[in-house]
Amino acid sequence: MNALNRPAFGRAANIGTLYDAIHDRFLPVSILDEPLPPNALITTPCPKTEITRSRRHLPRPNLGALKLDGDTAASIFGQLFVPQGCGTYLRDYAIYGKPLHGSFYHRVTTVSQQLQSGFVCSTLSQHIGSAPLLDYKGTYVVTGITWGMENMITIDHSLSHNVSLGDAQNAFRRDMDKLEAVIKSPAAADELELQQNFRIYSSAHLHEGIVAPELEDVSRFIQIVPDHISKESGGKGWPISYALLPLSILLSAEPATDASEFFTIPRGSGAIYEFINMFQSYAQKENELVNYHSFLLDHGSQVAEDHVKAVEEAKETLSMHQYNAIASSRNELLKARSSKSTRRNLENLIRRLARGKTSPRKIPAIAGQETKKLAFVSAAISAGASYIGYNGLSFHDIIKPGNGPGCFGFLFNKTVMKDDKTWSENYSLLMKLLAEADRTIPVYIVDCEAAGVDLEAARISKYCGGQILIDDLLQYHRLQLNPE
Repeated sequence: MNALNRPAFGRAANIGTLYDAIHDRFLPVSILDEPLPPNALITTPCPKTEITRSRRHLPRPNLGALKLDGDTAASIFGQLFVPQGCGTYLRDYAIYGKPLHGSFYHRVTTVSQQLQSGFVCSTLSQHIGSAPLLDYKGTYVVTGITWGMENMITIDHSLSHNVSLGDAQNAFRRDMDKLEAVIKSPAAADELELQQNFRIYSSAHLHEGIVAPELEDVSRFIQIVPDHISKESGGKGWPISYALLPLSILLSAEPATDASEFFTIPRGSGAIYEFINMFQSYAQKENELVNYHSFLLDHGSQVAEDHVKAVEEAKETLSMHQYNAIASSRNELLKARSSKSTRRNLENLIRRLARGKTSPRKIPAIAGQETKKLAFVSAAISAGASYIGYNGLSFHDIIKPGNGPGCFGFLFNKTVMKDDKTWSENYSLLMKLLAEADRTIPVYIVDCEAAGVDLEAARISKYCGGQILIDDLLQYHRLQLNPE
């Protein structure tokens, strides 16, 4: 069995703490009696600041910068433990669906502590209690801790419709340069070219990342990093990583059979990235469905109940698929670590989950189907129109004889909105009607899907006394301009 190094990510452990390599967890017990003699530990100053930059077209967690091995990545995304501190980035990264996203890993180390080799060889056995070894299934022992503080600073930008992707990418790169300059030397921040969103994940904030509204806020945070460190653990900061030795080696016993001796997942494993991408897709789809469902509820009287129910069913299906994928992958991971399966079996399972029937990519793309139509409805109502459709009102009742001075009716559905030219021209005409200062008759927008009426193209009709005076106002205007 080889020595291991595991990131802390908010997990607290001391020198001597037992570690369960199969479940990737630090056990609540130490094999060492306290207090240890003065020569037991050696503390070495290691002041160093590292900054690693990462920019990806499609967000993927910055595993290399975080020094995250494949085994720990599998544990996190298999939900064997929940990362905290800087590691909360790995919980949130999946929601970044924006094409312009970058991150900086900022790590400050202060000291490292190790069990002194002379103490291990000569007197360690005198300070080991037997009860923990009998009561817990620990396979490794914490023999070293690297202290300091680690931060992940993310930057992302939402593309505007009137800006080309190429221009935005160039401006985003220059803004990342400015952010990097602030992280390296926090001073007055230069003005950014784009509207950016910043978030900081840090050892100092255990449970969640914090929003930094402006670049100046990032600068101020970097400036107080030394203050944060000085106030924590006697100036050492927070545990960043743990060095682990097999318990059998530490006790100078024969190496016990342990899955971690031969079961490892390389950091660059394609299966691991497929695993991560799968859960990123789950998280993004869940985010889309939750936001879309909330959007539909805000427009409850303008959307079909069946569509709302379909979105709710899609959420339930996605949740069930994700739960089953996590449970299956976690079980196979534990079997492999317990020598009851192999890495190949785990990787094959991951690929089946990522590409099979329960893949998040196979969930119907229902989110957003009504967004464009409802945005139009909102714009028309804001301009002065009245909506008729899923709110229970009947257009036939409104246009029947004796019901006022008549009206205009804009007839539409989702399908006709796809005809760009006809839709655009009718939409422009509608807005002109609504903007007329001397308009005396009402304008209605009529959602024909609600009544189950087929429609070949969008049109505006004029009604009076229960009769159609003008069937297609756009065509009527054209004939007026060109009578021949």
